Amino acid sequence: MTHPPGGLPKISIITPSYNQAEYLEQSIQSVLEQGYPNLEYMIFDGGSTDGSIEIIRRYEKHLAFWESAPDNGQSHAINKGLRRASGDLVAWMNSDDYYLPGAFAAVADKYLETAAGGENAPGFYFGAGLRVDRDGQRIGDFWPHTPVFDYGALIYGYDYILQPTVFIRRSALDAVGLLDEGLEYCMDYDLWIRLAGRFPAAVIDHAVAASREYRETKSLSGGIGRCAEIARVISGHTGLPATPGILYYVIITLQGLTQDERSRRLFSRDFQKALAFLHTENLIPLSLYSDREYGFPERTVEGAPLEQMAAIAERRRGYLTGLEEDLERLHGIIRDRDEEIAGLISRLKESEADRDARLAEMEKIGATLAESEADRDARMGQIEELGALLAESEADRAARFEVIQDQARQIEALAQRYDRLAAQMPVRVLKKLRMIRAEAPDTPEM
Repeated sequence: MTHPPGGLPKISIITPSYNQAEYLEQSIQSVLEQGYPNLEYMIFDGGSTDGSIEIIRRYEKHLAFWESAPDNGQSHAINKGLRRASGDLVAWMNSDDYYLPGAFAAVADKYLETAAGGENAPGFYFGAGLRVDRDGQRIGDFWPHTPVFDYGALIYGYDYILQPTVFIRRSALDAVGLLDEGLEYCMDYDLWIRLAGRFPAAVIDHAVAASREYRETKSLSGGIGRCAEIARVISGHTGLPATPGILYYVIITLQGLTQDERSRRLFSRDFQKALAFLHTENLIPLSLYSDREYGFPERTVEGAPLEQMAAIAERRRGYLTGLEEDLERLHGIIRDRDEEIAGLISRLKESEADRDARLAEMEKIGATLAESEADRDARMGQIEELGALLAESEADRAARFEVIQDQARQIEALAQRYDRLAAQMPVRVLKKLRMIRAEAPDTPEM
């Protein structure tokens, strides 16, 4: 939607800053690059010494007002600007955050769309935004879904409104008053509650701004002091000593301490688990407003939110009671199984002992067999030696038999020769030579 400059609401932007030269120029440029024709822009510097003044002077021709002077803190600096602001809509942009393109046009469209509401016109407008790191790199969307406003979710839950996306109708601000300068951390949260307690809120269907997150920001470095201040503010608005929102800030602060290298050794693992469980249980009542991220409402709720959240908590207690009973039954089953397993382990141990005994017996048998094998080998050696001896004896016997046969052949030959000689000699000579017996009858001479 486009409008002639005369038809656009005047927007007043205030930037408080102190020694933020690292980010200041990007913040200034994000305002001026909106190209919004009906703009009033002021910068209130707290007396910076880091080059911020030189940056501001480069852009002073675009500024309705600027100053660099000591102040009494961020709320005081912003209030100085709010008092000077003359816009139909007023907002502040911290010097380490920045607007996204088209933000002012989207705000003006929403303002013109709702301005006819008169007393029912929105007291403030807010939209979606980005979370970025120190270097401006995107961490993610601040809202997990399209923004929705619900007053109960704001006062009983936690602050789901991203500060740099907020634009306040001047007349509504005059009605509820400026920031509480006695607050250091949650002066914006307190203002949203005061505005929402008297006026409707309108959601801008646009990603309006980026919020920078780093260790030195007050939101991340406030610690327990920030929790105490939030608790005091919320208790003042609700009359309750504690709400899911108050406990949320306490729990996430403690969780931050458990993850800090300087203090994590002070917290046991059981303590961290208990915190995680408490965090989940604490946000259950806020499921009245959302089925997903419990701190970010998805719907508005009619009726008495406290009673409805109490009913949710009661159902949760019933669920947990049933869960405890189921767990007790499971524990009983587990104990029975443990006993069965213990019996099996005992039998396995007995079987193991029996197996070990049998193995020892087998080792003995093996040793005996090894000894018997060694004895068999020794006997085989002896048999082989005897065989060798027998073979040698057989060879010797054969040799001797050959000698005997040879001698027998010689004797046979001698006998034959003898017989031939004897046949040629007279008998008397033979007798004389005792080659024949004397009683043998004479034979005629040849």
